Amino acid sequence: MLGLILAQRSVHPTKEGYVDLVESFGKYIHTLYPGLNLLMPWEKVSRRLNTQETTWTCPQQRVPTSREQNVQLTATISYQLLPEDAHLAALTVQNWEGNLQTLFVGTVQSLVNELTPGDFIAWTQSVYTRAASDASSFNPTAATRWDRINSTLSRRMQDQVAAWGVQVNWVRIQDITLLPHTPGEHTAFMGGASGGTTQMMQPDPALVQTV
Repeated sequence: MLGLILAQRSVHPTKEGYVDLVESFGKYIHTLYPGLNLLMPWEKVSRRLNTQETTWTCPQQRVPTSREQNVQLTATISYQLLPEDAHLAALTVQNWEGNLQTLFVGTVQSLVNELTPGDFIAWTQSVYTRAASDASSFNPTAATRWDRINSTLSRRMQDQVAAWGVQVNWVRIQDITLLPHTPGEHTAFMGGASGGTTQMMQPDPALVQTV
């Protein structure tokens, strides 16, 4: 009976799309992957992590691009933990997902400050020409420009979170609208290539969607 109890306690199932972190005497030992796994009597599962793809859309951002104009936009990021490195996020970063989302908002705003009004006009043109029924009116130059901008944003995010064991699948800036400064709006434009101060907005966890 004792052997049967020990055998039952030694077999640990891990769900598909998750990994389990195993510790011994309070120290991380190894990771269990989906399927049936064996645990030693002195080992225990300390944490289960989701390794499925997650998409998150940041709150709407408003960033000044000149003394007369703001740009309003949102951005979406797709990310997931790499099973073999998932323990890095859990053990080295407190609330890694919340920190990633906050970092994403700041990186989007930083990149937008580097763009010119012409970039946003090009984005608007590419959206309208994509939707046009006449395929010959499509502007490939404008579309390629924003593909490069999204690729740059994705690369910057990947560089910042790679050490966490996080993979960034794709990033997309969207819903861009150019707006004039409204009367009474107090926004200090800092100058530069196209930059200005930004309105920091904290991520809304309710917007997180796991797919």
